Amino acid sequence: MRIINLVDSLAKINFGVWNAAIATVEKLYRTHGVKSVLVGPNDDSFTCPEIVGLENYHPSDFSLNGVLKIIKDLNMNPAEDIVVSHGCWRYPTRWGKRLKEKGFVWIAVPHGMLEPYCLQKRWLIKKIYFGLLERPALSFSDLIRAVSQPEMDRLKEIIPRVDVRRIPNCVEVNDKKIVSNKYRVPVTLLYLGRLHFQKNPVKLVEAWKESKLYCNPSYRLVLAGPDQGELAKIENLFPQSDWGNIAYVGPVYGEEKSALMESAAFFALPSENEGLPTSVLEAMQYGCVSLLSKGCNLPDAIKTGVAFSLSTDVDIMTKELELFLQTSEETLLDMGRDAVEFVNTTYSTEVVAAEQYISYERLLKQSL
Repeated sequence: MRIINLVDSLAKINFGVWNAAIATVEKLYRTHGVKSVLVGPNDDSFTCPEIVGLENYHPSDFSLNGVLKIIKDLNMNPAEDIVVSHGCWRYPTRWGKRLKEKGFVWIAVPHGMLEPYCLQKRWLIKKIYFGLLERPALSFSDLIRAVSQPEMDRLKEIIPRVDVRRIPNCVEVNDKKIVSNKYRVPVTLLYLGRLHFQKNPVKLVEAWKESKLYCNPSYRLVLAGPDQGELAKIENLFPQSDWGNIAYVGPVYGEEKSALMESAAFFALPSENEGLPTSVLEAMQYGCVSLLSKGCNLPDAIKTGVAFSLSTDVDIMTKELELFLQTSEETLLDMGRDAVEFVNTTYSTEVVAAEQYISYERLLKQSL
């Protein structure tokens, strides 16, 4: 078996999607002998990770005519290759449908792009496009993979004639011990993600500014991630350019990102909409106590007590942030340890790769 992953962008700004697409590649190869190909437009900011079992392919033609070329270039065979399209609205869906017509098994992964909040943006255009093109195309797929339970429930409602299955995003098992100085003053609350209005970084800063945590030397808020138009709005909240105990450190990757998560005690993501944010799973693996909005699609984390619920309303969020002051360090450390176990047993690459292999192999056999 070989998995052909179609991604619309390999830019760093789209890291969440293409990284999720290849998260299980090594496990699939080492455990099941499954090879993978990452297909997407070449991008100057993209460096293909060196992963055993992964091949990288950059098409030059993204029209439907390009489908014939990729079949030839990759020597694709319907009896061995499975096509997985990532995201919506662009070439991966169109190619997925065309490859399905050529006899290939096609799995579609919307990555949260069909969630209600996403559909509200440019709603009229999306409503027309979804009704006329996207939904009819997705209805041809063999399987729609939802990355969370809430997403699965909603996809079953809007695309009822297709099998929808939950196979979550995942992260590598982290065998590092939680550092004992996480609660050393100043205690850090970390926001790590794109500074995009959908993720509400401005609201988080506003809530922090209104809370007892602001300018409290025992705490600090650190924002990390590429700016997508929200940094100027945050700067406008501080006319005197004095951010107090709030800092923006820009985009972070690799060891710098790991160091931030290792030192942070808390991780906040008040997003309106996500597929399933791997940044939260990574933070949990470092023992961070997470504060998650409903849009993060991790109700099981809150239900099992490894994360706190976080509103997207500034006034309510302000009160929720102040709950930090009322929670003992011992309780928070226990939550952090439980969070590590929660991720390792439910959202590890080993667990998810096994789910993928069973589902994909069954589909391939049924197609023969």
